[in-house]
Amino acid sequence: MTRARGLALLAALALIAAFGSVLYELVDVAGNTTHFALVVAGGLVGATVLARFVRVRLAVGLTLVVLLAGLAWYLSALGTEPRIWALVASNVELLTGQSLHQIRASGVWAVAVAPAPVLATWYLALRRRYVAAAVGGGATLSYLVLTGDATVVVTVLGVVGIAGLLGFGDLDRTTGRDAGVEHVAVVLAVMVVLPFAVTVVPGGSAATPLSVGTGGSGTLEASLLQDRREVRVSGDVELSPAVRFTVESEAAEYWKTNSYDRYTGEGWVQTGGSVPLSETSLAFPQGPRHLIDQRFEVESPLSSMPVAWRPVAITGEVPNRTAVTDLGDLTREEPLSPGETYSVTSAVTTVPDDRLPAATAGYPERVVDRYTQLPASTPDRVAERTAAITANAEGPYETAAAVERWLEANREYSLSVDRPDGNVADAFLFEMEAGYCTYYATTMVTMLRSEGVPARLATGYTTGEQVAEDRYVVRGLNAHAWVEVYSEGHGWIRFDPTPAGPRTNLEADRLSEARQNNVSAADTEESAERQADPASNITNLTNATAPEPVANTSVNPEDISQLEDLQDGGGGDGALAVLERVPPREHLALGAVVLVGAVAGLRRSRAWRWLRRSTAVRWQRRVDPETDVERAFERVAIVLGRRHRPRRTGETVRSYLEAVDAPESAHRVAAIRERVRYGGEVDPELADEAVRLVDRVRAAERPNRAPRPPDV
Repeated sequence: MTRARGLALLAALALIAAFGSVLYELVDVAGNTTHFALVVAGGLVGATVLARFVRVRLAVGLTLVVLLAGLAWYLSALGTEPRIWALVASNVELLTGQSLHQIRASGVWAVAVAPAPVLATWYLALRRRYVAAAVGGGATLSYLVLTGDATVVVTVLGVVGIAGLLGFGDLDRTTGRDAGVEHVAVVLAVMVVLPFAVTVVPGGSAATPLSVGTGGSGTLEASLLQDRREVRVSGDVELSPAVRFTVESEAAEYWKTNSYDRYTGEGWVQTGGSVPLSETSLAFPQGPRHLIDQRFEVESPLSSMPVAWRPVAITGEVPNRTAVTDLGDLTREEPLSPGETYSVTSAVTTVPDDRLPAATAGYPERVVDRYTQLPASTPDRVAERTAAITANAEGPYETAAAVERWLEANREYSLSVDRPDGNVADAFLFEMEAGYCTYYATTMVTMLRSEGVPARLATGYTTGEQVAEDRYVVRGLNAHAWVEVYSEGHGWIRFDPTPAGPRTNLEADRLSEARQNNVSAADTEESAERQADPASNITNLTNATAPEPVANTSVNPEDISQLEDLQDGGGGDGALAVLERVPPREHLALGAVVLVGAVAGLRRSRAWRWLRRSTAVRWQRRVDPETDVERAFERVAIVLGRRHRPRRTGETVRSYLEAVDAPESAHRVAAIRERVRYGGEVDPELADEAVRLVDRVRAAERPNRAPRPPDV
């Protein structure tokens, strides 16, 4: 195998690794990673076998069969929906930027689709159809780029793989010269470095202006409500004081906008689609509930539709443009405009005074599958800490209460945080001391799911500022995330692990600052009139329907003391902390490309030639007498070439040595070479002498040298 071919095959593997890593992430979040590893390995092995025995046309046909079989399996996992139409519709949405995490059975989809592009890319590379391999693997990567699931690093790795396939593949099919191989390696290294080196684009801007209805790109509101289908956990955020809507309600509630069921480890995704409200009906929650009427008036553009959970009726002009998500939330086909109003009746679950029953056997399978999902890569220590915290809890309701209280008591509230790498919940439990509502809610849901308790993330707004007995002004700073826990017979129950006091204090400070700066959007007429009242403040709910402390759910201090060792690297998990600092595999692959390119560039540079010659002159690795003598003479030639001139083509050794007035030691090395090379005399002692004499030649040919000592 030539060097060019070997590097072309490595480039093919890099391309496979690029799109494969995206598919693996899907499987890690919602699938079986073992199945994925088996199908990818099967694709590679199958391609290797086919490359030896099967022609290209037949292999392409077999690849299509594999793809169709995988899609058929995926369609069977979708249930009783119109399957073909569901597949076509979902692919149209995917190509317009919808993440693959948002489709149903995304883990099954990844396992079903993976074998075909792996098989095609590797088979074509082995058959030296490098262009076709680049097209097949590149098409798969492009699809994942369009869905938004391929990160910049993965995309760069894939592009480098494509370029390597084309560059090294062309060399393999033509000359395969080392100079060309090194040239391609340098180009690939530049391709990797350049995108990350350019951090400022002329004419660009630091941020894209967003409508006032979703808040600025750096606000808590924007991070929670900018995209109804996805919540990405951010770092530092700010609070927007602008009024979003006012509410007339006979009861103070949280005004919910969205639910999220799939946790990716780095954020949340809402799976499933939506149905126009005119084509469906709003369902009542299970168990005891009471009805609450609300009337909302929009003050600034809203892309969502806040309501008290759970809405059962909606009136006004708004329903004509409203849809119901698969999770039961109301969503908008187009934003609500200032001045628009809508009225909602909600059936709010009533938590009995004697609390929910401890027994919860018999969760529906659909609830368990959807709301206990966790990425396979979630560290075991999350479940271990949760088990210790909830050791004395009886049933999921008390489990949720124990986790809620522990998070409130053991983490500080702050909007200034560094977004962690990797699993957010794990980082918040073991590495972070503070965070805001997204961190608290994400961690609580993850902890409950690790115990088999169905839970999900909810977003929306807290109650807001009460300006009359039944009226509330809600601002962007009231954007919030909380937890909903499923209870059989009662439905979804709200829990809020975020400490209420610190949160409302920050909101009050931000509103006070906006008023001092005369920010007109921060008040309505009613709230402005209340400014002069010293008793006025921002009224927020901590958890209107959540439980009071429940007996027998206290945390065992000894259990937590032992688990605290994990946070400091103790408890036998010190290796885990080290492994978590290892760069992702895509970074390692790109780093290898840069390293190879740097070495190749160095080899093509004058500096490399100088370094190689300097090293060869100063040190010689011994092999055998014949080789040692030949290399000793080469070292002498380098020394003389530097001091005088290189030996010309066709010039004999003796005439060259005489022309440059070489020292006697150089003539002696040449003589030994002649005896070994032409006389067949292979004597280790002659080899030793030749190697020793090189140092004499070097000493004699140093610039500004003292008079040459006589040779011995």
